[in-house]
Amino acid sequence: MQENKTSPLEFMLANRKIIIKEVQKSPTLKDAWNSLLKKLARISEITKFNTFKSYIKTLLIVDKELNEKDKLIAELENYKTEKKQYLKKKEEMTIELTRISSENKLLKKNAKEEEEIINKKNKISISNTIPTHVEGWGVQLKDPYYRLFKKIDGKVKWIHIGKKWDQKLALDKISKFNLATVR
Repeated sequence: MQENKTSPLEFMLANRKIIIKEVQKSPTLKDAWNSLLKKLARISEITKFNTFKSYIKTLLIVDKELNEKDKLIAELENYKTEKKQYLKKKEEMTIELTRISSENKLLKKNAKEEEEIINKKNKISISNTIPTHVEGWGVQLKDPYYRLFKKIDGKVKWIHIGKKWDQKLALDKISKFNLATVR
């Protein structure tokens, strides 16, 4: 039966942080070995100094690679955390955008209603300032133009005033029409 024996490389990998720290701290590998004999009692049972010396270069390379892997894992975790934060922020912004959009629709609707009310008031005030009759002539707003009309000798006569109502112009044109018909 074979015992569950740990190989020197497995042992060194399991304790790599301690071993590498001692190797970097000590001036020679022999000094590092002696220091590790005190810190890791099982090292003398598992490996000898010459085996340790031959595996230390491999351990340094593996440690460098594992440190790179650890950095990449930490970066990946940071990216995952940032992604979660961005997704949460995006969701909050989407909710805010929806709220603002509905407020905007409501404001547009209210503005349109207010505009309609103002237009109605303006039409009422315009119709209040424009007379319905001037010296026997009726006043009519047809499309964008004002005109005067009157039935004379069984026929309707028209006098064009313009896009804007002008009382003085209407009176002038009525007097000119009257002068023209008298002659």
